[in-house]
Amino acid sequence: MRLHHFIQKNLNLSEEKINLQDKEICNQIKNVLKLRVGEKIILCNGSGEEVVVKILNFDEGINCEVEERKKNSDADEVEINLFLSILKKDNFELVVQKAAELGVKKIIPIISSRTIKTNLNPDRLKKIAKEAAEQCERTDIPEIEEIIKFKDVVDLKKGELNILFDRNGIKSLPEKGKTGVPAEGRVSAVETSEKVEETRKK
Repeated sequence: MRLHHFIQKNLNLSEEKINLQDKEICNQIKNVLKLRVGEKIILCNGSGEEVVVKILNFDEGINCEVEERKKNSDADEVEINLFLSILKKDNFELVVQKAAELGVKKIIPIISSRTIKTNLNPDRLKKIAKEAAEQCERTDIPEIEEIIKFKDVVDLKKGELNILFDRNGIKSLPEKGKTGVPAEGRVSAVETSEKVEETRKK
């Protein structure tokens, strides 16, 4: 039977007894899922640690007892940072959800010369990323960074795999690499060529 999966950042999982105080998680366990004493759940602290616990009681939060410590399965060879042009309507939120499900580590919203929408709701995006990470049983939550301009994407390091998605680019990707950097969406041809040239000079 599949266990419900919850991520609470900085939760101390080193003790045998764990007290959950996160109001949102407690509400979901008690009132939404209506889990009972004796049932098991999985807890993660956002740093790769993961434990299976049994619910002991609902006094002052939720008290649990560790039954199993699981090995971190999210230690991927490739860490992907997604530089994503801000999209209109709910499209950006959908991409954040799917990126979290696919294992992206960091999402950096960017503004290019063709970007129409220039503002986001970071709290909502973080909630979407957290829920998607829990749903697909990740042990960490993708980071949602501050909005930056496309021309300021300067951390493309020589020796890493830097991927710039463009409709005129190649149709297949290398099998391995350290960092993928997609700039999906509204980026002009001039910006693309300038960034490629800038990267080559590094």
